[in-house]
Amino acid sequence: MKGVHLTEDEVQDRIYGLLSREDSARAAEHLAGCAECRALEASFEALGEGLARLPCVEPPPDFTAGVMARIGEREKALSRERRLAAVLLAALAAALGAGAALAGPSAFAAAVSEASASLAGALRVARLSGAVLTPVLDALRLEIGFACAALGLPLFLGLSRLLPARHRPTA
Repeated sequence: MKGVHLTEDEVQDRIYGLLSREDSARAAEHLAGCAECRALEASFEALGEGLARLPCVEPPPDFTAGVMARIGEREKALSRERRLAAVLLAALAAALGAGAALAGPSAFAAAVSEASASLAGALRVARLSGAVLTPVLDALRLEIGFACAALGLPLFLGLSRLLPARHRPTA
């Protein structure tokens, strides 16, 4: 630790006695010769003493009940929003079904014909791609599986940490 200043974490850990004997001895040796780190330690000690003198504020007795009530209200609002969305989607589906029934099959003949032609073309491309890619994928299947696992698992684990706690899967 000579020549390199102590970090703020090291100084705080020293104040609270969280350093190992060896680290504490090295920190003491460094502090003996470094005025800047001694000043940092003194400022943390003064801050701790000042915080200890502050009065402890107790939350009001109904604090927890109020928080839980607000959470309950929010959950009810979300439930209402979900029900409204389901009703709107059902109404939209019913309106589309009624429109299709009233328009009759001839109104959709051109669109269905175009969609089926596009689907047939996509199937030809898929069949050709399958014929070309199958031997390549058979040769590289194990390597591709390992690469997908090596790249995908850390990605999914990292993304799962972004989910709110209520959406995380429970183990």
